[in-house]
Amino acid sequence: MRRPQKGSARYIWRTFLRTIRDAFRGYRLRHAPKDGIATDPDVRRAHLARMGTGVGVRAATTRLKTIGRSEEEKKEIREQAAMRSASDVLAVMGNMKGAVMKLAQMASFAVDGLPEGVEQQLAQLQTAAPPMAYELVAQVVSGELGAPPDKAFKDFDTEPMAAASIGQVHRARTHDGRDVAVKVQYPGVDKAILADLANADMLFQMVAAMYGGFDPRALLAEVLARMTDEFDYRKEAANQRQFADRYRGHAFVKIPEVVDDTSAQRVLTTELVSGRRFYDVLADTQERKNAFGEIISRFSQASINQGTFSGDPHPGNYLFMDDGRICFLDFGLVKHMTPDEAELLRAPGRAMMSRDAAGIEATMRTLGVLADGVKVEADKLEEFFAIMLGPVRDDRPVRYTRKLVGDAFRAIALPDSPYRDIQEKLQFPAMLAIWQRYTFGTAAVLGHLEAEANWHRIAREFLFGDPPSTDIGRRW
Repeated sequence: MRRPQKGSARYIWRTFLRTIRDAFRGYRLRHAPKDGIATDPDVRRAHLARMGTGVGVRAATTRLKTIGRSEEEKKEIREQAAMRSASDVLAVMGNMKGAVMKLAQMASFAVDGLPEGVEQQLAQLQTAAPPMAYELVAQVVSGELGAPPDKAFKDFDTEPMAAASIGQVHRARTHDGRDVAVKVQYPGVDKAILADLANADMLFQMVAAMYGGFDPRALLAEVLARMTDEFDYRKEAANQRQFADRYRGHAFVKIPEVVDDTSAQRVLTTELVSGRRFYDVLADTQERKNAFGEIISRFSQASINQGTFSGDPHPGNYLFMDDGRICFLDFGLVKHMTPDEAELLRAPGRAMMSRDAAGIEATMRTLGVLADGVKVEADKLEEFFAIMLGPVRDDRPVRYTRKLVGDAFRAIALPDSPYRDIQEKLQFPAMLAIWQRYTFGTAAVLGHLEAEANWHRIAREFLFGDPPSTDIGRRW
């Protein structure tokens, strides 16, 4: 590619932008989590602002570089810039942890159309975010268990096997010889999330930018509220025990058992389960991916049906075991519903699958999605929610794809939707916001898997009590 002549206006402009970029890189290196997480709201806001400035400078540089280039050269320049921006997001949002990192995790698999290299970089936020120093890990374990890791456990790996928004996970072995996974909460992450609550307005803007204008207020408010539950790992342990009790000995689902002796408020020890990660199975046979997709879908629908579901379905929370089972991980962000609430959630699904336009409108009013007195065309409302159902609406095999899920999201959530008039009349309460995240997140996972099944008949099993329609269903 042609380089600008030294001393030219273009050369001076590029040098200026490069200086700002290098300053930003130095900033993010200085703020790696060696001494804990930034917890002051103003500091966290400044981190985000500097990240935004760095990405904005890169965008300006990219536009300058593409002047006079061929389409092929422009594409290469843009993809290289996107890779560097993704690296900045990974460093800054990964180091900040808390709700900021949770949002980046959501975007890393829910946004369609990212260049492959960018997606791969952001995917690291699901299991391999920048870790905290081992010295901090040892401090937390000592404070919670009364002994440092090398005393509380027979063996304890100093390098984490996974790192996420609230804590990081280390492989260890108990004194009685059990292999375990030990999740250690980041010091100060509780204060960081409370600081993110204070910066909620900025986070709203960030999510809206990620999703092209989608108004995420109800969803984000509920996610932040649920994340405060994760401060105490004893709550997560109770959630995980509930799921483990439900699925112990199951043919297709594995939930790691909690190890109580070495668990506390900020340390959670569970049975270590081996398996492949999500992106490792995308090259499997179609038949195997179909089976994985059906298991994930059934687990999702069964959880909602039973009134207790995890609100965090991103790809980092699955392990694909050699015997065909899927191990589901991370039960910190769990929504508990009353039986009446769970029944309310089934009602619109039944109406939509029955193509009952009047019933859909009635259930939306009962749920508070449509306020009293708000006028709406029942047939157009049915069309709108039919897009949400997508693959489960028709009684035929359908293959999920990323495009299918992305198109549905754009049609029902973004400002340029042909259903904008419907969007403006709907108000989703907190109970439905986290349910929406779970269902759309699960759909995004199925889209990455490109899983195929007759989703209509599977859904009818949970909504109407129909007999099992597949071999997996019969053995469920």
